[in-house]
Amino acid sequence: MPPTGVNSSQSTNPRISKPISHILDRKLAAYMAAAGAAGTALLAAPRAQAKVVYTPANVTLDGSYAIDLNHDGTDDFTVEYCGICFPHSTVLFLALDVPGNATIPYGKRVGEAAALRAGQAIGSHQPFNSFTSYGGVEMAVFFAYSHSSFGGPWAGAENKFLGLKFTINGEVHYGWARLSVGDFGHNGATVITGYAYETEANKQMFAGQVSSDEGASLGGLAAGAAK
Repeated sequence: MPPTGVNSSQSTNPRISKPISHILDRKLAAYMAAAGAAGTALLAAPRAQAKVVYTPANVTLDGSYAIDLNHDGTDDFTVEYCGICFPHSTVLFLALDVPGNATIPYGKRVGEAAALRAGQAIGSHQPFNSFTSYGGVEMAVFFAYSHSSFGGPWAGAENKFLGLKFTINGEVHYGWARLSVGDFGHNGATVITGYAYETEANKQMFAGQVSSDEGASLGGLAAGAAK
């Protein structure tokens, strides 16, 4: 017999748990999906922020040309001719416009800048030089007196690369600049055709690299070096 005052039809609690369980399941599933998506986005964020910034150019050097790799308004390097650096000579050199900036040297000759091939590594495993003479690191020299000569690691270079190191907010970044250097003592031109840098601090990049895609082959790094 049911207790006094309780109708037998009310002896079972009408607020059954099954519908509530379904609601909770749906809410939990939605929460898990949202949390998973947020977690994935957080994990992916640092990777998405790292990239190579490439600036195409087509500049025939007429005196000097300043390179601001990260476009922050500060010149990082300047490629320029110097007609008074050495007697009877005109020198093409790279000025390191900010203290601490450096370039990969030509072998053990720290006063000269290397002319890298496309695909060569630029990073912490390479030597860098900050030694300058007459305000820059020598690239090529035209000498004329009783005879004339044109020499240096960049003499006659076609679509070769400067390996560059500079800082952003105190952190080291790597980059490159692509040039061709004709015999400027006989009306040959020096042409700057692009430059790039890696936005992730201390991350190695490669001469001519224009993309952060992991699957990019060396052949696609600066696709068409003359672009």
